[in-house]
Amino acid sequence: MGTAFHDFLRAHRGELNARFAMARRRLPALDGAAFGGFLLAAVEPLVAAVPERERAIVAHAAYDVALELCGQRLAGDGARDGRVGAAWAALLVPAAARIAEKPDVVLSAAANALVQLAAEPGARPDEWAQVMATTSAASLDEWLIAGQVAAWRAGLAHYRTSALDAADRLPPALALALVGGGGDWATVRARLRADPWHVPGETASGPRVVARVGGFRGFGGLFPVPPVVAGGGDRFLVMSEEDAWVLFADAFGATFHRAGDEDRRAAAGSAPRWKGRRVEVAGTSIEVPVRGEITSAALAASTLAVTSSHSHALILVALGA
Repeated sequence: MGTAFHDFLRAHRGELNARFAMARRRLPALDGAAFGGFLLAAVEPLVAAVPERERAIVAHAAYDVALELCGQRLAGDGARDGRVGAAWAALLVPAAARIAEKPDVVLSAAANALVQLAAEPGARPDEWAQVMATTSAASLDEWLIAGQVAAWRAGLAHYRTSALDAADRLPPALALALVGGGGDWATVRARLRADPWHVPGETASGPRVVARVGGFRGFGGLFPVPPVVAGGGDRFLVMSEEDAWVLFADAFGATFHRAGDEDRRAAAGSAPRWKGRRVEVAGTSIEVPVRGEITSAALAASTLAVTSSHSHALILVALGA
């Protein structure tokens, strides 16, 4: 028995085959069987979920995005990172009303967000898709803004400031739902801005170890030798041999980015003092569970970062607002 999607495939067979052939020349990894299976699993339910008058334009847009995902081996059988395709497929039917408004925009935006999340170690594309599938956004603009906030909450720590700015453009109830809080949005936002380690609904406070980030390059990390760290503003500069990275970190994730000259200049602030395993911060002595001798310590965004001689990782300590 045919479906709306099968009817679409039959009606546009020549055009769709031509698109597939063009994509395969550009993306040699595109496999016909894997692509066909992904279309049936992901796109067919979406086409059935949108109004009949929107089905052709939605199906065309979804076909093109699916080509890209499968061609980059991010979806379908044999994908090198199947999280992207799985999360995109899971989102389509719940987001059908938004997709029907502007199929190209929504389908591409969702795929791009998931690709970016999957590329960041520790980020959570499936969590982003779950949040976006259940968001109460009343319009396409709200849905797209919610995507920025959800990307931060799913692990893209460098989006923290812009995500909080974006959340101010949403209805307070939606902003609160996205950050996982309750009560008054202005109060929750102020707390989040003041303390990157605050999680709405949780009561942890005061100095505490919150993360261990980085790692040895030989085991999939970034650093060829144990790094050293400097602080500045809302980020850290992390150096290992001749390489340097900017580190953003908060309660929802940590991301590293290649540092430029401006980043190096911005990290010229004074460092806290340490002795043994204890670091002095604003008159408080904090014991940090490092391996070996402390080699550097830095402050940024209510966070203490510490490196040591026997580890390729950084220890992060939340200092409180």
